[in-house]
Amino acid sequence: MVAVETKVTEVMGWMSSRMNAQSKQPITQDPVVKAADIICKIQELDDVCGPVVTRPKPKGEEPAEGAHNGPQQSGGDAKSGGSSHQPAAPGEMEVE
Repeated sequence: MVAVETKVTEVMGWMSSRMNAQSKQPITQDPVVKAADIICKIQELDDVCGPVVTRPKPKGEEPAEGAHNGPQQSGGDAKSGGSSHQPAAPGEMEVE
């Protein structure tokens, strides 16, 4: 994970420096960064991150019955007859 974090930080720094250099260039100039450069950086990032991301999760103990990994719910839920009404996301219709 340290190698992934280091590589991501390096590539983000590279991208930021290229974007800053490009923003200072006039539109009529050739671009500071070419698509081939971006593809090369993506490949470098994938070479480091790919093996870590695709590694299977280690088998561990399953949580005990009744143990919760997520946040505890406050208020009622649908099973206890309470209201679990949440507002609709922007662009979605509420259905009652």
